[in-house]
Amino acid sequence: MPTSECYRRQAEICAEIASISSDPTVIARCTTMVQEHLARAAALDASPDREMGLPVLRREGSDMGRD
Repeated sequence: MPTSECYRRQAEICAEIASISSDPTVIARCTTMVQEHLARAAALDASPDREMGLPVLRREGSDMGRD
């Protein structure tokens, strides 16, 4: 399972690609991917399971973690 550090590195790579591209579509997609990767990293960092070294498993559309 990817770590928050892995997601941050992927965000850096996407930002680098966006910075050298002249294609507005590529820039927009890479910018979106940067935001997505940083959000995933933050979610992993905020997870209570992170402190125990356990993987965080979530399914899209799941009610897990909602009050």
